[in-house]
Parts: sequence; structure tokens; C-alpha cells
Amino acid sequence: MKRSRLWMIAAILPLISGSDICINPVNWRTDATPATLHDTITITVSPEHHVLVATNYSASEYPPFRGFLNVGDIHSCESWLYSECLAKNIAVRAREWKKKH
Repeated sequence: MKRSRLWMIAAILPLISGSDICINPVNWRTDATPATLHDTITITVSPEHHVLVATNYSASEYPPFRGFLNVGDIHSCESWLYSECLAKNIAVRAREWKKKH
């Protein structure tokens, strides 16, 4: 496991990691299969912690917030980070829904 990945997992706050399900919005998998985003960022699910782990992206521009978000927590930028993947998924789901109705 890469050092940056270990640091990210160590930085997980119990308050925001209470989910039992985590889906990688890049490859839509729930296992640890990595996916490449924007040619340099790797997004992986941590099956043990049920969170997304981004490598090759420090997210250091997002400061900690009142003990709720840690340095490097990407919650505040997820809509931008995954916007293309989400748009593609929405288009596929809408197309499939139209086929059925």
C-alpha cells in the first residue's frame, strides 16, 4: 500500500465514515478495483473503511474544518472531481429508463 494511501486511511474521521456501502464513481464498483481519473488521479474504494481513497491528488487546497474534515479530505470537491463520471452515468441511466417506458 502506498504511503499516501496509508495516510489517507489514517486520516478518516469516524464521524464521516459510518457507511456500510461505498461506490467508486469512476468505475461504479464497490470493491478495491482502482480507476484512473483525469489521467493522473487514482480512485479506489477501501473495502475495510467504506470510503474512497484518492492517490496522486493531495487535496491540500482544502483546509481542515472544525475537527470535522481533515487535511486532504475531498468531500468539498467531489462534485467537481467526479462531474464527468456522474454526467455519463446519468445519461446511461436515463437512456435505459427511456427504453423501458
